[in-house]
Amino acid sequence: MSSQKALRSGGRGSLRLALRIARRDAVTHLGRSALIVVLIAIPIIGLSALATVTTSNIPTPAETVRDNLGNNQAKLTVVSTPNSSLKQDPLNPEDWNISGSGQVDSQGAPTTPHGLPSAYLPTGTTILTLRDVAVVARTATGTGSMSALQGSAWNSSFRGRFAVLSGRTPRSPNEIMATPAALVRLGKAVGQSVTISEPRHETLTIVGTMRDLTEPDSTERIFARAGALDGVSAAKDLLDTSFYLPNHAVSWAEVERLNQDGITVLSRSVVLNPPPIPGAWSEVENPYADFQTVLVALPVVAFSLFEVALLAGAAFMVGTKQQERSLATLSSVGGDRRMLSRVVSSAGVVLGLAGGILGSLLGAVVAWIYMQSTSNGSISAFPGFHVNPFVAGGIVAFAVLAGWIAALVPARRASRIDVVASLRGAARPLPPSRRAPLVGVIVALVGIAVTVAGTALVVTGDAASNHALSVAQFGIAGVVAGPILLQIAALIIAPAILRAVARVLTRAGTAARLASRDIARNASRSVPAVGAIMSTIFVASFVMTYTAAAQAEQTADYVYRTAPGLVSTQFYQFAPSKGQSAQLASALKSTLHATAISVLDSARTPGSNPGTKEHFAVPELNGAARCTQLPSGPVAVKPGSLSVTSLDCQGPEYLIDPESSPHIWIASPAAISRAIGTPLNATSRAALAAGKAVAFYPQYLHAGKVIINWWTAHQLGQFEDPGGSGHPARSASVPAVLQTPPHAVNFDLVMTPATAHALGVQYSESQIIAKAASAPTDSQLDALDATSQAIGAGPRAYFFYEGGPQSFASTAQWAILALSALIALGAAAIAIGLARAEGRRDERVLGSLGAPPLLRRSFSFWSAVVITGVGSIGGVILGTVPALAVSQSLVQEGGRAAVPYSPPWLILAIAAIGLPLLLAIGSWLTAGRSRVQYNVRAPIE
Repeated sequence: MSSQKALRSGGRGSLRLALRIARRDAVTHLGRSALIVVLIAIPIIGLSALATVTTSNIPTPAETVRDNLGNNQAKLTVVSTPNSSLKQDPLNPEDWNISGSGQVDSQGAPTTPHGLPSAYLPTGTTILTLRDVAVVARTATGTGSMSALQGSAWNSSFRGRFAVLSGRTPRSPNEIMATPAALVRLGKAVGQSVTISEPRHETLTIVGTMRDLTEPDSTERIFARAGALDGVSAAKDLLDTSFYLPNHAVSWAEVERLNQDGITVLSRSVVLNPPPIPGAWSEVENPYADFQTVLVALPVVAFSLFEVALLAGAAFMVGTKQQERSLATLSSVGGDRRMLSRVVSSAGVVLGLAGGILGSLLGAVVAWIYMQSTSNGSISAFPGFHVNPFVAGGIVAFAVLAGWIAALVPARRASRIDVVASLRGAARPLPPSRRAPLVGVIVALVGIAVTVAGTALVVTGDAASNHALSVAQFGIAGVVAGPILLQIAALIIAPAILRAVARVLTRAGTAARLASRDIARNASRSVPAVGAIMSTIFVASFVMTYTAAAQAEQTADYVYRTAPGLVSTQFYQFAPSKGQSAQLASALKSTLHATAISVLDSARTPGSNPGTKEHFAVPELNGAARCTQLPSGPVAVKPGSLSVTSLDCQGPEYLIDPESSPHIWIASPAAISRAIGTPLNATSRAALAAGKAVAFYPQYLHAGKVIINWWTAHQLGQFEDPGGSGHPARSASVPAVLQTPPHAVNFDLVMTPATAHALGVQYSESQIIAKAASAPTDSQLDALDATSQAIGAGPRAYFFYEGGPQSFASTAQWAILALSALIALGAAAIAIGLARAEGRRDERVLGSLGAPPLLRRSFSFWSAVVITGVGSIGGVILGTVPALAVSQSLVQEGGRAAVPYSPPWLILAIAAIGLPLLLAIGSWLTAGRSRVQYNVRAPIE
């Protein structure tokens, strides 16, 4: 009787007893417990690895000092003239400084500073300087440009930031050191000489190698004494010189005093012992960055929690069914419903703790392997291996919470078991609920409504001034809760879906009919497995869809200089002669094996013809085309007018740069077709032949014509100056047609030479384009630079390969698919394995009736097809819902989504169809290996 009272009593005693029973049961059934622990640990490994890599990217104060100062005490940067209102961030002085008015300035210097920092420091203070400069040097294959650092970087005060690798340090101005990568580029060895032509002609001797430890191993850099390469002293270039104090420690009070002198300071003592952060800094933080981080990170964390709960819930549900006899025994000796529920939910806590600890440890190992395998030699990439104990503890608590949530539904079921039937071993599956589909539909509608409402709140919060996070937080919660409700609705409706699938597969063969009916009849073991697969694919689908949206945004905003795959030679403040253009074209052909070489002419611009007093032809933008109140020339811009670069206009920025960018191109239809990457259509070709122009942007059309104005260089320089004014020297119009290229390009208006002559447009050769098989290597670029030097083009000729926008989504999506496939394989193998273990009696019945191994293999195959197919397809469909909400939440001016909705349909199809087939084949290979005999004395259900 006393034992029964103890079992029935609530409070701490019964909770301790439940935890003790759960712990002992977990030890007794190690196999089942291990499977549940692994299911919980699989997602935790990913979260732990991500958290460890993220924290390892954040330097500690000691690492910040090491990476920026080496052994120095402080680094001083002159940013302005003496300013009593200048204040800096104690920890990041080079990133931000605040004036007394509260305005933020990033490394700004309105006027020339007064003098060297030594004027504001105690007499006799030792100061070291470092200053970057670009040099043009003779390389192994031609002429190339690389960076150089002037100053005593090899001084012992910089140890930890720079490292001498071999040889000795320079003793005279004509001696240098270089990185190993620079030696390869130069084709030189220690002891040999190298010739530079910029910033001045010098012959230098390489005496050793060293490198900046904060830069990758592949960095090409030269190290020289202060002023050795350009002859410029620190006093003449204060803004670009960094001043280091090897011995003088700078206190926070002295930092504040130096701020008033226009100097910001990174001080070792201040970084290691920072003062209270000024209150003004809380007002100048970037809330938009936090907004975007929260908007994406919070759904991922919440969906991961739900995923862990479903993964573990599948195992707990099956485990609880196998545990029914033990729970019935516990109930028969006095355990009430609360005790039975607590035993099962306590098992979630125990196994969640084990899974969290295991996942956190393995995640840290995975993070370390990732960091080692992706290291580029820079200590700044991963300043250290940081396992934050608070973050790790939070992840373990996250796993415990997920385990507890996962065990809630099985715990509720355990509290309602039929004790007598369970002790007799005659428990039957619960009959299907007729109201469940209706409840699922209602929950789904609520989920959709919550998602829509959350999206609306996110848009409202983002559109508010300073991005009102207080408003958007409710929206983000809706974006998270809505899809989770949709998944819950899918699980509620899943039994009905499985019954519908069973009816569809009735005529698909004996194995398909038996498997689908078994799955539909035993929803208690099949639905959790479906949920485990669905949650895994759901998270992967969400991340892949959002990644694809980010890629689509970047692609939409990218402006092609030329068609992809073309190398172009462009010129800065230089107009090549026909002979020079021919020599450069020949160099492109011989060096890059380029084909389809064309020389394009364009209207003369001040950028390529500096110092001239001529008038330059510029097409006039039409504000009525797709924009409003666009300036038609170098006149004052009215307040509130829309720029050509606004989203209402959808035009590239270079359209409003008439000073340096050519806008009128004179070329043949074949040449301009190669340049833009698509043939001119029949209308455009006919227009050019008839003396008309072809515009590639509607902003130039004025009722079927293009207006061309002639301006002086001074007027064009005042184009965007609110105080500018003036009138063109003359204007002319020419009929024109519009052809929209496949993507935005830096070719906006084309005409034939005859039309240009008739209009009086002065033009010259300005660009050479050529088809290349791949992007030029450094050695090929060096050879081309050498040619441009030899023909007199010098550093004013630039070679650019158009490779299109950087593609990051495809690699990321395939990596996510591979990771989700591994997680899904593990989760499916465990969940289906547990379901198969529960259905072992059915398999024995088949064996006793003479079912051959092939039938049992096919039975397993179709079981996996149905479970993983329903889960994968449901996960893909539901995973695109929150991504759609997120992508449409950040809406830019003009109504276009900042992140467009562009799901990767091919990869999603593989996840929805290919993954179930892979799992089904694996299930077929591992099932039905031998005949089994039905030899169980328990009653047949």
